[in-house]
Amino acid sequence: MFLNAFLLGGTICVIFQIFLIISKIDPPRIILFGFFLGAVLTPPGIIPALVKAGHAGIAVMVVNAGHASEETSEALLAGNPLPLLLVIGLFAVLTLIGICAGAIRAAISKK
Repeated sequence: MFLNAFLLGGTICVIFQIFLIISKIDPPRIILFGFFLGAVLTPPGIIPALVKAGHAGIAVMVVNAGHASEETSEALLAGNPLPLLLVIGLFAVLTLIGICAGAIRAAISKK
């Protein structure tokens, strides 16, 4: 199980790193591409199959964020707003944590 996660996750990382080096595209666009790729490859079942095979090796990657986004949209279209509300709530909490961390760092830096 751990070997599958390591090999599959590592392989995807290597592919994205090679793409980054060859294409000379800046990293935020590569991340957006990975997110888009995860969303596009979820309906045909490719990302769910990779998550099943690679477990946490895939689940922590940006392609899985695209997968989660697609699944959330699918649930919302089916009439279940709970996953979207959870995503919005999580985003709000993480944003507040980032603002607090920035305020603390700014306060420490002034001294």
